[in-house]
Amino acid sequence: MEIRRFRSVAGTFCGLYVTSGEAMWRFAGHWSARDLEAYSSGLLEEARSAALEEHLLICERCMTELTRIELHNFVHFTNNGPFYSRITLLATGKFLARHWGKCIEGGREFRTRAGAKAYLLRSFAQMFPEHVCTPRCGPTAQCPARPADLENLSRGSGRARRRLRA
Repeated sequence: MEIRRFRSVAGTFCGLYVTSGEAMWRFAGHWSARDLEAYSSGLLEEARSAALEEHLLICERCMTELTRIELHNFVHFTNNGPFYSRITLLATGKFLARHWGKCIEGGREFRTRAGAKAYLLRSFAQMFPEHVCTPRCGPTAQCPARPADLENLSRGSGRARRRLRA
């Protein structure tokens, strides 16, 4: 996969070209709410997720919209590695509560934010009853949307590291 920026004749940033095998996308302007929701839910295909992540580094508007729909981003550093929890406000008005880590990924939709948060707390406690939070555990600015991104984080990828607050 290759990601290249393209500029206008005046030299201002216009968007990204993303190539992956035979596919090529050109993203000018901003990403749709549907794409941001798919990304937050871990459903956006890998090549498009990479392009969106690059776009989020420079686009305050798209980052603000993503932050608006991602109501809860939390990471626990367990003995099995980082384990993420997220609540995403869906276009339907429901709330998607999901967990993911190296070996597990799953979640459910809820009618209320409170129901989604209770599910995340209860299910995490059931999966990791021995876990005691350390100062490293806590809210994140943005966490990897897909389990595959955890490998980048554990290998020290700059992009994955930038997503976590210091």
